[in-house]
Amino acid sequence: MKFDQVREEIPALQESLYLNTGTFGPMPRVVVEELTRTYQFIFSKGPFHPVVKDELTKGYLKARERVARLIGAVPQEVAFTRNVSEGINLVAGGFDWKPGDEVIVTDQEHESGLLPWFHLARTRGLQVKILTLTNSHPQILSRLMDLLTSRTRLLALSHVTCNTGLRLPVEEICRIAHKKGIPVLLDGAQAVGQFPVNVKEIGCDFYAACGHKWLLGPMGVGMLYIHPAYLSQLQISQIGWGSFSTFDWETYEYTLKTSAERYEYGTRAVPLYMALEKGIEFLSAWDLQEIASRVAYLVSYTKDRLLQIPGVRIYSPLDPALSTGLITFSLEVIPSEELLTLLWSRWKILGRLVKKPDGVRISIAFFTQEAEIEVFLQGIEKIVAERRKTHGL
Repeated sequence: MKFDQVREEIPALQESLYLNTGTFGPMPRVVVEELTRTYQFIFSKGPFHPVVKDELTKGYLKARERVARLIGAVPQEVAFTRNVSEGINLVAGGFDWKPGDEVIVTDQEHESGLLPWFHLARTRGLQVKILTLTNSHPQILSRLMDLLTSRTRLLALSHVTCNTGLRLPVEEICRIAHKKGIPVLLDGAQAVGQFPVNVKEIGCDFYAACGHKWLLGPMGVGMLYIHPAYLSQLQISQIGWGSFSTFDWETYEYTLKTSAERYEYGTRAVPLYMALEKGIEFLSAWDLQEIASRVAYLVSYTKDRLLQIPGVRIYSPLDPALSTGLITFSLEVIPSEELLTLLWSRWKILGRLVKKPDGVRISIAFFTQEAEIEVFLQGIEKIVAERRKTHGL
């Protein structure tokens, strides 16, 4: 399908000028149809009917294989989670932290990428060190090396930051960390689905991602890649049905699964993962590099035009090599929260407010049309012109 044709398969795109995939991606028809079909199937026969059970088991397996292939892993290395937050917490709960141990995060992490570490600081004496990011890879790497000490036990960073869409030099970061024996956890929420991701080439030890953003899947599905070296080292902080291979009812002895499934416990909403598989299949109609190239073109054009508008400040990197589909900006003539409200009320433009830095974030996806970009830009120009006239600027 051509990029314009895809819009026919995503009805939500007719209801707004959708520039918010970085928060929630709009689901294509095949994803919702799979959800409806699977739940109707369960409804019609019963959740533990042998035929239903067999289909759900196979569907769950197929979804895991699809996710693993997407990120360059093998199925045994992928644990299904409910979201990135759960993946990060699985890693945070799997280390035997000692008071004074250090973890390095950045100043552009999502709250879910910060809270587990600051909670451990409060409860276990963990030291959280902040890597202040800039739109310069060499500067980022230099600052990182200055923060590393003999007490550093983990780096927990975003592959792409949610605040500005900055793409970090993750391969170099992993090499630097591994030379000192430090593992790396990456938050891939804003990366997977935007461009090709291969965890083996990156060299990370853990990679957490979700399905409800750029993969256009349903809410409540996520995945965590765990390097084979850590499958036996990462402690299990929560356990239950699904984690074990054997359980002896006489002695209560048990053995854990040897794959990443050991971190999956309790009942799962399997139809959600089957729907995620359909979302990934939907994206596979295009090469992810082709998607990234189209988005890069739209993003560069949008940034160039924004910079021509008086009083616009762009926080996202201008260098295409560091950029993604996220653009965060502000206007000096209007507070960001008010700007976001105006964009919605006047043109049904859907973006998101960002607090650090204080700005409006838009997400440009492969299905975004040039005509939509023009509506957005003309809206910004109109708001700026009206405010400057009102204030005599």
